[in-house]
Amino acid sequence: MARARRPRQPADMMDPYERVMEARRTGREKARARRPADEKVLREVATKFRRAMEGLRGEEHWDDFKWLNGFPRSCCVITSRLLGRYLHEAGFLGVEGRSGENLSPWIVRDEIYHHTWIEVQGIIVDLTADQFKVIRRSGGGTSRPPGVIVTTNRIFHDEFLCSPKKELTECWCEPQRKEWAEAGWPQLYERVVAKLR
Repeated sequence: MARARRPRQPADMMDPYERVMEARRTGREKARARRPADEKVLREVATKFRRAMEGLRGEEHWDDFKWLNGFPRSCCVITSRLLGRYLHEAGFLGVEGRSGENLSPWIVRDEIYHHTWIEVQGIIVDLTADQFKVIRRSGGGTSRPPGVIVTTNRIFHDEFLCSPKKELTECWCEPQRKEWAEAGWPQLYERVVAKLR
């Protein structure tokens, strides 16, 4: 007996996970369909992605990724690259990687001097900003930025001396480099995406 096929939804009606799966089924060109950045959609995707990363803690395979034990501390590069790949596969255009050196007197340098995040058509998407302590300019003391930042407000990120933007092309967002493969990034990506279901 043949299974009835579920009709495909138009790409703009699919949630981000469905778009990724559709892109995998129909080839990479489908994922590159124009998709303007929408701050609300990006916030939803980023929040789910961060929860998925956090949700890996304590699972049986967690020992494979011990370098994530301090998440989000020192996890901005891997998190940004994996999120960039996910956004790329979901069809977002203009996904760029940014990184910068912490030279600010307002951000506590607690052994972390560099930071990496994503920008999508000018919208900052940062899932690990809460690894930093920020000195309050009025009243003193310190606070931490939120765990998920999706904004066009550059006040925090402009405190980093940034290198030029890097367009997220296949080579940047696909963990094909030998050291990435040895570190288990492709497997980590698959596990994060599975948690997004």
